[in-house]
Amino acid sequence: MQRTSHGLHRDDSGSSLVEFAVIAPVLLAFLIGIVDLGYTGFTQVSLDAAVAQAARDAIATSKGCIDNEARVQTIKDSITESMKGFLQIEDPEITLKSYANFNSVHPPEPFTDINGNGKYDQGEPFDDIFIQNSEWDDDPGQIDDAGGPGGIVMYTAKFYLKRIVPPIRYIELSDPVLQASTIVRNEPIDCSDS
Repeated sequence: MQRTSHGLHRDDSGSSLVEFAVIAPVLLAFLIGIVDLGYTGFTQVSLDAAVAQAARDAIATSKGCIDNEARVQTIKDSITESMKGFLQIEDPEITLKSYANFNSVHPPEPFTDINGNGKYDQGEPFDDIFIQNSEWDDDPGQIDDAGGPGGIVMYTAKFYLKRIVPPIRYIELSDPVLQASTIVRNEPIDCSDS
């Protein structure tokens, strides 16, 4: 009996299979993570390019001479069309905001919402970090306005990316949000001359 157990102790014929069974799930999870991260990065770069291209088209072509509502819709359609190849993207949020000058481009100043209504009320404490005028300043941008000749416009696109790798869908609680923005000055073309 002692001889048999001593012989089994030296037998390592299945050790490679056991080692592979231990390492394979970790290696597979790592590989799936790399694929998903690569897809997310590629989609983000494509969104950045789509927003930049829509902004270039809007300021450098005759699209600037159509009415504001049609121009805004053309820009939104351009970004959405560029991202159509990514079948897993849902619920696009595309906004345009026009500003008087580059110095006025800023988000609302942060404040402490004491009464919890979600907006700034007189007397609530705030951080005067942008204009530094001792007054709370909201975002001065005009929403859904493509700006006039020489105007400053901020284009922002936000998409919710569905995961392409099924196991990752079950691990994370939410899908990543991809966002791209660019700020440009419109060409100083007077459309009344055309």
